[in-house]
Amino acid sequence: MRPLKLFLLVTFVLVALKPTQAARDIICEVLDNTSETLDPRFGDEIGFGYALEALSDASDFVFETFNQSNDLPRQRIFPTIATNNGSQFRVNADYLQAYVGDVKAEFTGIVYHESARVWQWTGNDTAPIGLITGIADYIRLRARWPSKYWPPRGSGCRWDDGYAVMAYFLEFCSRKRRGFVSDLNAMMENSYSDSFFVILLGQSVDELWKEYIMSHNETDVLEPAIAPEHRVLN
Repeated sequence: MRPLKLFLLVTFVLVALKPTQAARDIICEVLDNTSETLDPRFGDEIGFGYALEALSDASDFVFETFNQSNDLPRQRIFPTIATNNGSQFRVNADYLQAYVGDVKAEFTGIVYHESARVWQWTGNDTAPIGLITGIADYIRLRARWPSKYWPPRGSGCRWDDGYAVMAYFLEFCSRKRRGFVSDLNAMMENSYSDSFFVILLGQSVDELWKEYIMSHNETDVLEPAIAPEHRVLN
C-alpha cells in the first residue's frame, strides 16, 4: 500500500507593524490528506485545529529560543519520521497510525523538531548532521515534548551522535552559559567550526563531552561549572 503522508506547510509573510520593527508574522497552514483513510488517528486523536495551533506555537517557540529574525535558511536534510524541505515539512501518517502510546504528544514533539529544522542555521551545510538534528531535538526537549523512546541522559559514543544524544549534551552545555544554543545557532549562519564551543564556553567540544559523560557516570551527578565570559564574534 502506498505510504500516506500528512502535509504540514509553513509559509511566512514579512509584515512589520512599524517601520522600525522587524517582520515576524507567520502564516501557518496544515494540509491533511489522511481524511479518507479508514480510522485515521490524526483526525481522531490529534485534529486539524490542534495541529495548526501546535505548528504556530512551535514556530514562535523556535524564534524565542534562537532569538533570531525569520530569515529562512535553506534546508536539504531529510529525517525518517518527517521530511523537511525549505518552508514545508511532511509528517509520515503511517508512523502516526502505528505509534504505540500518546500519538498527540509524539506528533507535537515532531512539530517542534521540524519547526526548528525550518528556521535553524546549518553553517551553509558544513555543520555536522548530528549537531543539526541535536539542536532540533534540543528545541523539542526544551519545549517539554521529548519522545518516550529517547535514550537516557549520558548515552552515546560521540558528542555528534545526533538527535536526543546531542540534545541532552546541548542541555548540559546550556547550563554553563545562558543562551548557549541561541548563540551557537547564530554563529552557524554562514559557516561552522568546532572552535565555536571554545569561543562560547572556553572548552573544546571533546573536553565538554568527556565532562558530560563523566557527570553521568558518577553516583552524584555533578553540575557543570559556569563558563567564563567570552565575547561572541560577529
